[in-house]
Amino acid sequence: MSHTLQRFLTCALLTVVPLAVAGCNADLDKLLDRLSGLKTETVVFAKAPVSLTPVPKRFAAPEPFSVVGSSASACIVLAGNVPLNNGQVSIDIDSVIGKLMQGAKLDVNMVSEDGKKYPLTSQGNAWAMMGRVVDRDEIAACYSAKCGETLAVGSKYVAVEIAATPALEIKGGYWMSSDAFDKYQPRSAPAPAKDAAPEKSAQATATSPAKCSS
Repeated sequence: MSHTLQRFLTCALLTVVPLAVAGCNADLDKLLDRLSGLKTETVVFAKAPVSLTPVPKRFAAPEPFSVVGSSASACIVLAGNVPLNNGQVSIDIDSVIGKLMQGAKLDVNMVSEDGKKYPLTSQGNAWAMMGRVVDRDEIAACYSAKCGETLAVGSKYVAVEIAATPALEIKGGYWMSSDAFDKYQPRSAPAPAKDAAPEKSAQATATSPAKCSS
């Protein structure tokens, strides 16, 4: 059983058992991690709409942005209420993201405690039935380290800086790191990002692979 299906079925079960749970959302991440044996770190750094401009905007971490696995991304939420299936036709996430980005190019950097910046240059796209920033059917552009590299597992960051050219209105943003890829698709670990600082979803999701950039 795939990780996504496993977590979706667990989420569905939790909505019908007599627990004081309003529904499956990001608040259940840690519970599902305990049930699935995975680690996922999720931190929302922007809960309300904000305008990104060519001048980098710093979002301080309400709690450290921790890297718990080879999957680690800063996700920019672009819209909500975008069903994965429009009637009987599945949407093309990449096409939807492209329209929502309105031609903007994002520059995303993680900031360590000592002030060093670590660029996230590879873009992947994500959809979540129950959102972390918006209520549901959330679609986001997620930025990770350069293809073939990762942020060092165990590293922590105090902020993320994001600039957009031209300016772009977003719904919010969150940090997510997981070891699901490491456990369910074992392979040789990517090399840590150069100068990487030393030293987790209760929802149905869909992603498209990160696009490598030079």
